[in-house]
Amino acid sequence: MSDPIEQFQNLRLQGTMPTTRSQGRAAAGGEDVQTVQGESGITYDSRDLSPASWQRAVQGIQGEFDVSFCAKHNDYYAFEIAENGRASVRVWDNRRTCSCGDFQTQRGPAACKHIFWLIEQLNSVSSDEVSSPVSLNRDGQASGQAKMFERIALEGLEYIAEEMDWPLEREQVVAVPDRKRVLRDMLSVFDRNSTLPEDYRQDMVDAVPDTGFDDDDDEETFVKNDFEATIFRLAIEDDVFFSRLRKLINAELCAQAYISKIQANARKSLDALDRFVTQGPAATANDRAPRLNVIQCAASLKRLVASLQNDLRARAPVTESTNSFAAKLLVWILDQVSDRNKDAYARVQWARQAPAGENAADRNLFLRLIAGGTDESNFFILQILPDFADVLRDYTEQLAKVADKLRRSGAPTAFVRALDNVLSIIPKRKRTTSGARRGNEKRMK
Repeated sequence: MSDPIEQFQNLRLQGTMPTTRSQGRAAAGGEDVQTVQGESGITYDSRDLSPASWQRAVQGIQGEFDVSFCAKHNDYYAFEIAENGRASVRVWDNRRTCSCGDFQTQRGPAACKHIFWLIEQLNSVSSDEVSSPVSLNRDGQASGQAKMFERIALEGLEYIAEEMDWPLEREQVVAVPDRKRVLRDMLSVFDRNSTLPEDYRQDMVDAVPDTGFDDDDDEETFVKNDFEATIFRLAIEDDVFFSRLRKLINAELCAQAYISKIQANARKSLDALDRFVTQGPAATANDRAPRLNVIQCAASLKRLVASLQNDLRARAPVTESTNSFAAKLLVWILDQVSDRNKDAYARVQWARQAPAGENAADRNLFLRLIAGGTDESNFFILQILPDFADVLRDYTEQLAKVADKLRRSGAPTAFVRALDNVLSIIPKRKRTTSGARRGNEKRMK
């Protein structure tokens, strides 16, 4: 940002500066006109501006701002300006707005310095000759020139961006139903209860019609006492806001947050089983945490693994880092289950009445999940683990230990064989020289 004093170095005065209200009104009528010249060489005058508006015009015309990106959306152009934070200028056919505090505090359509600055930039790349001096209006329109929206459309945003060396963001139209799904995924990242996106704030999603809301109806966008729902609706209606939000909460971050939630919920399921075994099915006054029996815990873990599989397929392609995170989680769950080859209710300290028809698998999580079937295509976790063969190299040792544990636990031969097959397709690490390894390897503590 240039020095405020330098912004006025090219200011030329005709007549005298107004010192009274009457003189100020005369200035607006053209008796006292001030002018300023932009870098384009074009001169602008103050004949249609109040002193305050003229000051903003001078700051803009002689200002130096960086454009983070520009974009064409459905019915407006957007220019993101980096200056003391960020200012977002939007140009519609019939109005111009800016997110800066100066614009927001004005009464009525009064242009800020960023809008006046944009006028100067458009004039500097105009393919038509611009006659000087140019008179500026309070709302950010230059007298005698076409509307700013029409000028951008005529020149072409791609041409303007190329000439000015501004990053151009290609339009990505996301239909409202798809945007609702993406936003639900994004906002669920912040949920502290590890709620999965598909279970997160259904009320918030259902309240927004698939056709969206009226762009100009702020009352529909604002949800009293619900900041989350307000952000959700704002991102539905505002393409620029949605785009910026998506850059901050990107697809990889959402994918890894989903995996973390799956792990957290798997832990909760196992903890709920342990709580059921030690304390019984009924919550106590001091502990109302959830409780799951063996059958319920097994169903929960199966559902979580299936959700993980479906989610990663829906997000494909995902990064190697995300795949590796998912593989690590699957190995961890398999390891946890392999440690539970025992009758969970053998030593309970509370009175338990076994339900009719209960069998050994209903009392043993290991048998329920691992030893209960012979169809390799449905083996718990092993049915999807081969999809992660390329990233399992970091967990080969851990997976081999799980295989040995399963053999000792009496796991079905077909299950162990399927796990051995996964181990056999994991790419081997490239060998390094012993000297290089000793010199570069960090000691694990």
